[in-house]
Amino acid sequence: MKHLILSISETSYSVKRLIEEITIRGDEHEVTNPADLYSFTNSTNGHDRIYKRGVEKSERILSKTFDSIIPRVGGAGFEYACTIIKQLSENMKIFSTGYERGLKICSNKYLTAQVLSKAKIRNPKQVIAHQPSDFKELIDLVGGLPCVGKLQRGSLGVGVMLMETSLAASTSLRSFQSLGIDVILQQYIESGKPANDIRVFVIGPETKEPKIFAFKRYALDNDFRSNLSISGIGEKVTITDEERQMAIDAALAVGLGVCGVDIIRDVNDNDKPYVIEVNGSPGLKGIETVTGENVAGAIIDYIKDNYKKKTTISPAASMPGTGSAANEPPKDNYNKNVTITLVTSMPGAGSVANEPPKDNYKKKTTITPAASMPGTGSAANEPPKENYKKKTTIRPVASMPGAGSAANKPTKATKKRFLWFGSPTSQDISKLSEKEYNKLDARQKYIYEAEKAAEDLI
Repeated sequence: MKHLILSISETSYSVKRLIEEITIRGDEHEVTNPADLYSFTNSTNGHDRIYKRGVEKSERILSKTFDSIIPRVGGAGFEYACTIIKQLSENMKIFSTGYERGLKICSNKYLTAQVLSKAKIRNPKQVIAHQPSDFKELIDLVGGLPCVGKLQRGSLGVGVMLMETSLAASTSLRSFQSLGIDVILQQYIESGKPANDIRVFVIGPETKEPKIFAFKRYALDNDFRSNLSISGIGEKVTITDEERQMAIDAALAVGLGVCGVDIIRDVNDNDKPYVIEVNGSPGLKGIETVTGENVAGAIIDYIKDNYKKKTTISPAASMPGTGSAANEPPKDNYNKNVTITLVTSMPGAGSVANEPPKDNYKKKTTITPAASMPGTGSAANEPPKENYKKKTTIRPVASMPGAGSAANKPTKATKKRFLWFGSPTSQDISKLSEKEYNKLDARQKYIYEAEKAAEDLI
């Protein structure tokens, strides 16, 4: 098989180790900078493409060219890299250790906190506000001083500060306010002296037996940021069953097959663990150096064991149903073509449990546009004016929950005339029988329902 490593550097420790393990297993590889790839989309199914920049002519990359993608992306060019990853993994259906949405969640600290909170995974209290006028109120919300200030994006400890006094907090927050920068305030968790946390490396959270590696990282004596890249100090650690499960749940919540979950223990509360961050492209040097484990090899083995199954981890735990029994795959699903749909904003989230009952006006259902779906944002997707109090869910296409369900079947009273996509003639929907309706494809049913909704408004 052949692996595509997306990275700006072939010489980093992590990339070199992955190449070593790929070679040992007799596989092929290619390291490509995402900036050298072009993404091409075409609404005709099967025609979305990727091209690689060439000296004279670009080279088309076919879906069968590679069996897996290993994203090692971050920093400058991250957004563009995510666009390429989405094209390869979702549109061209190449197995990936990381998906666009999951990587973007992890790149945004507060979005990560929202996802973890929705999934009921314990993490510190946090608050974010745009140019607030009352700093004291925000500080009180997270438990008072000391508290931690963090920028939305950053890694390796960059953009993280400890605010221990009112003066320090006010000075720092006013400086960021003047620059128009949003700052996250986070509850301070006392981890001991020196400050420390645990990096838990999770591989294959959706599989029957996820691979877990962990080590403890210490801060410098005069610093509270426990990051090996800063202090160079780490040691092996044994994590509890609760911490292990928290790390697996966090990986599933953000939707990544490989990630680093950072956990901190509260020494003032019997070492109660909190997930503080999730890293979408965790480095291998620290974990392998401290533990002596072959983490790179475990990643390649995970890929080789799962790339044919086309299993997709769907993140976005901001939607109803996250973590519910209805969304959990059967225990024997690890060897099947399973889509783990933790949240209904991702393609494939359409279990019966997620479909709204007929009396939806009493239910707090959700509009789930699914940005990767066709038709998102069109006028046809806007709810009728009289429905604004009903909190109903609009399901525009077949791949979204409820599409084609009994709730979408036509009523005899509808008499709107319209033009089908792909059909040169206008049809009267009042003449469609149930049998004729069932013969419609997903796009026609979508238009049918849109026109029916429009007719109800006239």
